[in-house]
Order: sequence, then C-alpha cells, then structure tokens
Amino acid sequence: MNDNNTASIGASTEVETALLLIVRELLKNEDIGPDDDFFLAGGHSLLGTQLVIRARKAFGVKVALRDLFEAGTVARLAIRVEELIVEDIDSMSEEEVTRAAQDR
Repeated sequence: MNDNNTASIGASTEVETALLLIVRELLKNEDIGPDDDFFLAGGHSLLGTQLVIRARKAFGVKVALRDLFEAGTVARLAIRVEELIVEDIDSMSEEEVTRAAQDR
C-alpha cells in the first residue's frame, strides 16, 4: 500500500492500515479509526478471535487474543504486530533471512 492509502483511512503505517481494514470489515463500520477501542466499538471475543486469525495470516506472526485485549486499539495492536515481526526476524539465521528476502 502506498502512503496515500495509509493516510486516507487515518492509519500511520501499513500494518495499521491492514489491521484497520480488517476491523472495519469485522465490525461493519467504516468510521472506526486507529485509536478507537475495538471492544467499545462493538467488538467481542468471537470477533476478536477472527481478527487475531486474520492478523496471523496477513503478517505471519503469532498474534494472540491476549494481545488484542491488552492493546484495545488498532494503533496499539499494530505496534504489537510490528514487535512480533521484528522478534521473528531477530530469531532467524543469516541463511533464513537471505532466503526470505529472495522469496519476496
């Protein structure tokens, strides 16, 4: 996604944009912003589970439902997802990093 798409929905990063699109679809509410609380906006544990599953597929990291409960907002969940991505990269060997870069 480009910066124009990111800015147009009120998100500051591509991870935040992707998560916000998922949340808006799950809650059927296009007015949700990155700083709106998922649960106060109508989310519940079953929708949260769907969000976590979609985030895992989208980013290839082990996001937990607990991460969503602790974060509460898309903006804070995006930070957690980015941390998980960095943790995964840091745990990779040089060979795995090279292979992953070649696969892109």
